[in-house]
Amino acid sequence: MRFFDPDELNLYDASKLAFDPRSNEDDALEYFKLIYNELASPRWNVFRHPRKGAHRWSPSEVFDTIKREFAEFQWGGVINLVTFQEGQAELHDRLKSRLRTMREIKEKAGYPHMTVSKFLHFYNPELFPIYDEAVIWCTVLDGCFQRDFAVFCGSGRNDDTEAFLVHYIGWASSLLSSMHQNFMEVFVDWLNSQPNTALSSRRFDATTLYARALEYTIIGAAKEECPHLFKRPGPCFK
Repeated sequence: MRFFDPDELNLYDASKLAFDPRSNEDDALEYFKLIYNELASPRWNVFRHPRKGAHRWSPSEVFDTIKREFAEFQWGGVINLVTFQEGQAELHDRLKSRLRTMREIKEKAGYPHMTVSKFLHFYNPELFPIYDEAVIWCTVLDGCFQRDFAVFCGSGRNDDTEAFLVHYIGWASSLLSSMHQNFMEVFVDWLNSQPNTALSSRRFDATTLYARALEYTIIGAAKEECPHLFKRPGPCFK
């Protein structure tokens, strides 16, 4: 189970500096390496692979690909979880096309949903929710809210394509649209009450962390509604 760590907020600060067009190229890459090294660390372990020495992209490869391919989906742009609504087929197809460019970020039989989602989350936490197998899939999407998610996207997960992440983003957007109008205000109040967050000195606006707020909410709701799912061993409790 993943718990909030105020050090994660440093990655949002690093993102603001890395993808700021006013940062020179070398400095921007160094800021991005803070994100890359943290996500590659044992805590996040985004490059885990059963074969030692498996290929993975370098920091510059990840950074350059995100900058080049996802400019339309940047933090502070017009596309976020509020505006990413169902029925926007052309937008969804464009995002699928962009996601496809990151398929080779690491060696994997299917699409590397977890790895891609975590890098893109820290690129734009207004739009890209974090995905992982143990918590988001097993306890939320294929667990407590399996029927709701399956009905929304018309199918379950397809490990071989990037379409799953688009379904996940769309589902998160549909949830956000049904939240109370003060949802983000309440989230920021909660975040500010956590130790060592120092929101007033951050480079980002915490009210834009839509995807992170949704992540904590759906995990919390699953734990409240289906506590048994958090007590069973194994990756998917099957």
